[in-house]
Amino acid sequence: MSEVQNERFSFDTLIKEVLEGYSDGDVVQFINTLYGENLPLDSTVTRLATESNLNSEPRRSDVMFRINDRLFHAEVQSTPDSDIVFRMFEYGFRSAVLHGKTSTKDTLFLKFPAPIVIYLRNTESTPKELKVCLELPNIEPVEYTVPTKRIGDYTYNSLVDGHLFAMAPFYPMKYEQVFTGNHSEEVEKQCYDEVTQLTNKITKKVEDGEINKQVYDLSLSGMEQVMQYIQSKAEILNKEGFDMVMQNIQQRKYVLDQLNWKEEGKIETAKKMKKDNLPLDTIRKYTDLPVETIQSL
Repeated sequence: MSEVQNERFSFDTLIKEVLEGYSDGDVVQFINTLYGENLPLDSTVTRLATESNLNSEPRRSDVMFRINDRLFHAEVQSTPDSDIVFRMFEYGFRSAVLHGKTSTKDTLFLKFPAPIVIYLRNTESTPKELKVCLELPNIEPVEYTVPTKRIGDYTYNSLVDGHLFAMAPFYPMKYEQVFTGNHSEEVEKQCYDEVTQLTNKITKKVEDGEINKQVYDLSLSGMEQVMQYIQSKAEILNKEGFDMVMQNIQQRKYVLDQLNWKEEGKIETAKKMKKDNLPLDTIRKYTDLPVETIQSL
């Protein structure tokens, strides 16, 4: 059984890998969309360490940025977890100690990052916000509130237009519950159409030079993994439609090779496409190499 079928591939690692390929301007746009901010695109971006070790207790959060003088912290959730709000507070405290601590002669100030939880699965019970109520001496109780976002809150257009490419691979998961229950071919077609549109829009961004190769490759490879994961859990009614979506994703992975081709580049691309078991006609169409050359690779 594959890693995808065993659900061992890491959702949060994938998002972090895509974000690592973001330019600073992309990071600002990502934060602006996710948090509803309007930070200038030329803001100073610092990618903060996500590992902390306070009092010999190591912890690792998912995403941590400083933009100008503000801190932002996001966690990715693929399964329900009643402890996530406590962990968000703990991560926030650790981040404040490491990155947001200032002091005067007699006062220590801790600036917590702006928190958010990204839920990759769509359920009716997914909370719109999480809260910790702090009962501190000598003051009224204080609420620490964590907003949440669900992948189902976004359309494929809003993901691309908002530079949320790190979340794009998980777009098919908005259909996961539907696929694993009783469903129709019409619902499958809607999913396939939207994933195809999302794939094509991301491809247009890389063709226009608006995103780089690392972001593009990881976004499409991640989407391929997620589609395979959903297939492993569900009964696919329209196998031909599913295969067409997967083939479109696989073909689009070679767009940058086409844009920067020399003859040796065509050979390398053909080798990669053969390794992915793409049909001979497809390889010939995308590389313009003779059939005999492709067969000999």
